Amino acid sequence: MRSTPLQNTASTLGDKKLDLPIAKEIKDLADASKGECSVLNLSPFSDVDLFAIEYLSRYPYDFVILGIKKLNPDLAHLLSRWEAKPYLLFEQLNTLDQESAKALCSSSINLDFKVIQHLRLDVAKELAKGEGHLHLSLDTINTQMAKILSKQQSNLSLILQNEPSYEAALELGQHQGYELFFYRIAKKPSEAFIDALVLNHSKAVSVDQQAFPYYSIESRTKDLASAN
Repeated sequence: MRSTPLQNTASTLGDKKLDLPIAKEIKDLADASKGECSVLNLSPFSDVDLFAIEYLSRYPYDFVILGIKKLNPDLAHLLSRWEAKPYLLFEQLNTLDQESAKALCSSSINLDFKVIQHLRLDVAKELAKGEGHLHLSLDTINTQMAKILSKQQSNLSLILQNEPSYEAALELGQHQGYELFFYRIAKKPSEAFIDALVLNHSKAVSVDQQAFPYYSIESRTKDLASAN
């Protein structure tokens, strides 16, 4: 995602709350950029006004980077209705409640939570109902959480600090969506973890080589399939 004048303006204005006048200034700059700004960088704003988000959400972007530290159902509902369903990247949000998660997932919006380390099960259930891409950066995933997330119907990507248990990996391997993607696990994954993931031969588990530098789940899946 390349930097644009729109991103730079948001950074210079980010010492205050994002209100409607600032939102209009950001939008005016986007118009001046002749549609080349596909990234709306609102990360400097830790607080936003509902009227500002309602105004900006009328216009399509590929990515919207958010710096909010708190999310309530009203704001979540507005974000879910953003035109053209961009990727919403939450860079500072470290907690999420059930009602806000439910409001976010009322549409096919794409969600990326970068700093939430722990999810409540009721929140995970709401996120799993969403129809857009879901990205989570978590400490780890237990068996209950894995079973819930396996019901997610779109793309699920994960960054995990610690390897889940074998039982949790079995549940993750049953993911019902299009793609299960691991970006990174802090340590080299165990053979047991990899074996548990690839038991579902009909499921393509994609691998970032930085995530698994010593092993490719995709090639292992092909080997298992050919053996059968």
